[in-house]
Amino acid sequence: MVKRCVICGNVDGDVSVHRFPTDVHRPQWVEFVVNQGFPVNLRSMLCSRHFVPGLDYEERDVRRRLVRTAVPSLVSIYISYHTYITKHHNSLISNPTITLHYNRHDLPT
Repeated sequence: MVKRCVICGNVDGDVSVHRFPTDVHRPQWVEFVVNQGFPVNLRSMLCSRHFVPGLDYEERDVRRRLVRTAVPSLVSIYISYHTYITKHHNSLISNPTITLHYNRHDLPT
């Protein structure tokens, strides 16, 4: 089974993927994902790009370990673009004159 971020689909070697907590912080994780326009299920996971380095996770050797109180809060430009395409797919097909502008250097590498 491939571990994949429910929001951005990351399976990159540069990110770590984390299961949703089962404690009191779970509702905050669910709210964050739902606010981005994505559904949550029992297998949903989030990648480290949605957490603040040094505050939400520690880097030890090659692994990122979330602190117990970590709550996702970061939404990158890629996520916004991906969410836009997901939410407005039918509009883009029916109105091909819509143009999306983004700088490829702003996308996560």
